[in-house]
Amino acid sequence: MVETQKQLVTQGLGVHHLKAVLGTSMGGMHSWLWAEKYPALMDGIIPIACQAERISGRNLLWRRLITTAIQADPGWNNGDYRAQPGSLQHIYPLFLMMLGSPREFQTDTATLDQTRAFLDKAEALIRNNGLDANNLLYRLEASADYDPAPGLHRVEAAVLSINFVDDEINPPELGFIDRAKRSVPNVKFILVPASQQTIGHQTLGKATVYRECVSEFLEGLPKR
Repeated sequence: MVETQKQLVTQGLGVHHLKAVLGTSMGGMHSWLWAEKYPALMDGIIPIACQAERISGRNLLWRRLITTAIQADPGWNNGDYRAQPGSLQHIYPLFLMMLGSPREFQTDTATLDQTRAFLDKAEALIRNNGLDANNLLYRLEASADYDPAPGLHRVEAAVLSINFVDDEINPPELGFIDRAKRSVPNVKFILVPASQQTIGHQTLGKATVYRECVSEFLEGLPKR
């Protein structure tokens, strides 16, 4: 994925130096890989809602629960299906649970009726092809070999890493921030506290939460 992006930028667009590479979630993982694979190609990177180390533990487990459920479904038919496999309707709420925060779900599914409505909405999304099984499989399986940790010493760009305290996919108590600090020389870590403004992993889509630190970081990069 990262090599294809690099070819698009340098060969397709003719851009040979970047101010910054910014990405959220898997895009943030791409940012880390950009910085260590092409260390002189950018001035800075801004990985948001991700870890600078391999996918493991619960983060790996929930991905595999989803992918194996889909692939074990006869309706998936080795990826050659005409309608979304039924298993996707039932496993998709797990995907949503990992993206959200406990506080958010406590509000949105406080009663049995609310919970039924939530599940009905998720199932309707799948029935209407709002999410594709093969697409989801590819996204989740593509991260299986992600592990930037051994190459972090090659990073030359300035780094602004942003994570969220209530992110169930990347919980800070696992210590990934401290481990990355020991490997990357020029890095600033922002850990956004849980609040009424944060919604777990999906806070990545609320730029108002972190735009000021991004703006400040960009202003501090070299002028060209």
